[in-house]
Amino acid sequence: MISLLSWLGAFCLMVAPFAIDTTAGKLLAITGLAFLTLQSIQTKCYNLTLLNITGILGYVYSIYF
Repeated sequence: MISLLSWLGAFCLMVAPFAIDTTAGKLLAITGLAFLTLQSIQTKCYNLTLLNITGILGYVYSIYF
């Protein structure tokens, strides 16, 4: 299941830059990072987990402020 979500996350992150100036693009980036965070936790790549969480927080901040 995590493998499938990781591929879906990668796809979201490939599409997101083309719409990053919209809320939908930012939500795609958040979704992609969230799905890839599951994989980074599973593989114990905690540096990537921290990077993904920071990215998610940055996109949430850009949506609301």
